[in-house]
Amino acid sequence: MDSLGNKILEKDLLQQNLLFSGLKEESLHALIAVSNKEPLKEGQYLMREGDEAHELYFIIAGDLDIIKYDKETKTDFVVGKLHAGDTVGELAFIDKGQRSASVRASIDCQLLNIPFSALEELSARYSDINMIFQDISKRISKYLRQTTNVALIALKNELQEYKNRVSMGSFLIYVITAISLLVYTQMPLKYALAHVKDTSMISIPMIIALTLFAYLIIRACPFPMSTFGFTLKNTKKAVVESLYFTLPIMIFIVFAKWLIIHYVPKFKGDALFDPFALRPTVTVYYWIVNAFVYCLFVPIQEIMARGVLQGPLELFLVGKHKVWTAIIISNLIFSAAHVFLSEEIALAVFVMGIYFGWLYSRTYNLIGVIIAHCLIGIWGLSVVGVRIHG
Repeated sequence: MDSLGNKILEKDLLQQNLLFSGLKEESLHALIAVSNKEPLKEGQYLMREGDEAHELYFIIAGDLDIIKYDKETKTDFVVGKLHAGDTVGELAFIDKGQRSASVRASIDCQLLNIPFSALEELSARYSDINMIFQDISKRISKYLRQTTNVALIALKNELQEYKNRVSMGSFLIYVITAISLLVYTQMPLKYALAHVKDTSMISIPMIIALTLFAYLIIRACPFPMSTFGFTLKNTKKAVVESLYFTLPIMIFIVFAKWLIIHYVPKFKGDALFDPFALRPTVTVYYWIVNAFVYCLFVPIQEIMARGVLQGPLELFLVGKHKVWTAIIISNLIFSAAHVFLSEEIALAVFVMGIYFGWLYSRTYNLIGVIIAHCLIGIWGLSVVGVRIHG
């Protein structure tokens, strides 16, 4: 493009900018005449924060990054972007002070350098150029308003972060308390398995106590109920997926027990299906009662493991692996409460807990994971059966 064509293009671009849109054609030509075109390569700095300011720039082509340096972290942060048709550096025109930020080319750029001194000289000859000074003042006012809004948002974010830290502290206290309670409940459960024929006498009061404890935790945390899985959202998906993914696992449990019976010496001779494996002396009536009590236990277990532990942990953790980190941590805590039964059962609880955690993370609805837990628990413990060997 020849020189005349370039000037026409520059004039048209300037007229599209609010700073120069009110200038007459004669003034625009005069402004272009005192300006200089400057190329800027990708990654090259146009100005540095703290530099003396002597000109403003009009972007003919390309993109620029506005960068602020944080002394505390010694890091550059991109706080804004400018494109073709924008101006940069005009704020320093009012006080002739230092640059308030650094500017770097994100791609190759073509700029129009407009010296402050040339603008002042032109303003004495062209009255409409004086309007530029008023427009710059208006723009500074706009920037101040935007800065105030940004500061308000930053303060709100800081307040929310403080609330999250307080919530995290309370959450950790409740988790530690929950772990302690789970450890202490092992003793009556172990005694019940060994000496009490009707375990419901111990199980039902424990269900009530754990339900109350879970309720207190949920009440103390300033999160919506959906955070803990109490929601009807995705209920249909949760139920369908719980059946779809759980039935193959139930088949696998049978296959796994068959392998154990055939290849683990201490399990040789066990029946493939042994409903009374855990309690050989109980009757069918007590088998039904225990299965029913187990199903009463499952919801509170899932509320504790998935709702109270996994859900809030995901809120507090950061990073792309936070979901799986929350699943693993919550299940380490939960499986540890089953060691008193046997190491094998504790390991099975952890493995299945990973599955339950993954299933829960697909919908964050407790209904589906409760159904899956009941099916697998009754099937694995009270139909297929696992005998505890000393």
